[in-house]
Amino acid sequence: TVGIAGGADSSSVLPIGVSKKLAGSLVDLTKARTLGQRLKIFSKLRLKDLMPVPPAVDEYSTGLSMGQTAEQMAKTHSISRADQDAMAHRSHSLAAKAWADGLLAEEVMTAHVPPYKSFIEQDNNIR
Repeated sequence: TVGIAGGADSSSVLPIGVSKKLAGSLVDLTKARTLGQRLKIFSKLRLKDLMPVPPAVDEYSTGLSMGQTAEQMAKTHSISRADQDAMAHRSHSLAAKAWADGLLAEEVMTAHVPPYKSFIEQDNNIR
């Protein structure tokens, strides 16, 4: 049996929500047939309704942050803080060695960061 999985995650384009009133008005706009109906919908909105709603830190389906989820998982599986720290240290050590040995250069795409005077070509999060 062979299992193949893939995926991606990007925090560079966070979803920015809108107020419930604006969301409802946008739905109503799709149903409006005349200019008068559209103007009536817009007239009910206030400036505060147009403000973007910042994304929550908590995961929407559980209400827990990533750290809280990790703590819950560690507690459920009896993983000690020392074991967590040892795993993190091992992971960073292996990542640093992989970079030093040239094993990750082909796996990482260069990031071109404004004002485009320098580029990020290597993980700068290894400590």
